[in-house]
Amino acid sequence: MQCQVLRGTGLPISKAHVVFINNQYVRHGDLDIEALFNIQDVTEEVQTKENEIAQTVLALKQMLRGPCPEIDVGSHCDNPYPCDFKGHCWADIPEHSVLYLRGRGGYKLYSEGFKLIQDVPSTALSEAQQMQVLGTLEKKDFINKENIKSFLQTLHYPLCFLDFETIMSAIPPFDCVRPYEQIPFQFSLHIQEQEGAEVRHYEFLADPAADYREKLLQYLLSLIPEDACVLAYNMSFEIKCLNDLASWFPKYQARTERIIGEFRDLMGPFRSRDLYLHQMNGSYSLKAVLPALKPEMTYENLEIQEGTMASTFFLKLAQTQDEEERKRLRQALLNYCELDTLAMVNILEKLRAIFS
Repeated sequence: MQCQVLRGTGLPISKAHVVFINNQYVRHGDLDIEALFNIQDVTEEVQTKENEIAQTVLALKQMLRGPCPEIDVGSHCDNPYPCDFKGHCWADIPEHSVLYLRGRGGYKLYSEGFKLIQDVPSTALSEAQQMQVLGTLEKKDFINKENIKSFLQTLHYPLCFLDFETIMSAIPPFDCVRPYEQIPFQFSLHIQEQEGAEVRHYEFLADPAADYREKLLQYLLSLIPEDACVLAYNMSFEIKCLNDLASWFPKYQARTERIIGEFRDLMGPFRSRDLYLHQMNGSYSLKAVLPALKPEMTYENLEIQEGTMASTFFLKLAQTQDEEERKRLRQALLNYCELDTLAMVNILEKLRAIFS
């Protein structure tokens, strides 16, 4: 398409190349620009597609001159990526539509003529979807006390509640990093030494002006007691962060592996639907579980409300020189990450309250 546009301006095009990031490049020292990018000659492919593109352009122009196409919603709304017009096309979708069922099958049910969740036979739904339907229509909750008890018995003191925030950069900022590799820049840690003890909070937010990775890891390892049980929400993410940090700084490998061996996933009882509240609306994400269990705790009043925003704020922090703006960005990041681990503290209290 770019070649077509350039030729349309009268510029002669003899060769066409695509330049893209080499995601296998690993930085060591100064950036190797030639190794960072791959350059691929696509002249032949472009030439074979020129007639096709010209026909496509004509078809698109005709479409734009015509009425709005009448296309029903379907899997194309999200595949291969969410459509920018989804909000417009879904404006009249009713609240209890089968399209809001979690998991697979919502679009298929819709294409088969089912519109509302109450119209779908239970045999056509997964167990999790059946819970969502009953929760939505009858405000029914589900609690498997035996499984929750088994989960709680796997925990021990001291208890640590850990959450990382990360950035991904096309240009590796530090040694031993590949393009788009996740790099932790912040953590929040709540620690409870023993049952009934005060929960203490610790945090780290990097200065983006320097390579902060080892400092972050050193501080975290100094805080976590040797025999601690570490809780995370979707622990595979935190474990990956720790493994990456240890791979960059191998002298901490043994200590890091011992910590990873004591990880527990607080998401587990909710992912397995051992505790499902109707307010969760079919989701087991932290943002759905917390307000269901603790309505007074909310992300809505925070400037940052999800992880992608946190990454954006950190990148802004690296770019601005305005001191007041830096303070605002830092405080927003600290508030968000702290709530993630404080949420876990409160969720665990609610799980334990089931047996009180």
